[in-house]
Amino acid sequence: PSRDAVQALCKPLSFDRTFRESLSLFALIAVMWIQIAYFRALATPDIIGDRFWHYLVPFSTSCLIAVVAFVAFLKMSRLANFTIMIRCALPLFMFSYGLLSFDYDDPSVRIASYTINFVGMFAVQLCCWVAAPKHVQRSNVSSDAMFLGFAIAQGAGIFFGTAACIRTATSVSQDTLMAISLIIMATVLC
Repeated sequence: PSRDAVQALCKPLSFDRTFRESLSLFALIAVMWIQIAYFRALATPDIIGDRFWHYLVPFSTSCLIAVVAFVAFLKMSRLANFTIMIRCALPLFMFSYGLLSFDYDDPSVRIASYTINFVGMFAVQLCCWVAAPKHVQRSNVSSDAMFLGFAIAQGAGIFFGTAACIRTATSVSQDTLMAISLIIMATVLC
């Protein structure tokens, strides 16, 4: 190996550099998780029947659909990077918002919308776990800093999204809740 290659391999990976270089990626992940958490709190259906239909069916169905769709997306993509997260999840989020705004009070619509949002959530998570190692390998950034940044962005997004929905759901009308949801979706699109 050349001297430059040896020096590049021996150069310590900077934790701080990884955070600075990946700040926009962490912000995108945080905003996506704010949207996911807000919508999950918003679309959570009232308990219909037993817990099997309320939790297990939407969760299991969406997990299976997300894995199959993600494998299809990976086969169609030339490169596994973070744009696959946006291409896979955003259409699902928009569809679930549209479905929920159609008839918010219908429990079956809420379950379908909730399930579609779960599919998007699984897609985001799968994309992060597949694209992150590729990103670390291509850009020579610290994997510890990259995954710590993901964990912080995801945790902050879940916290702020859930807190925002709980706070607004108790104090505003249904129309205002849906308007806030669309504003969050527009933020993700930007």
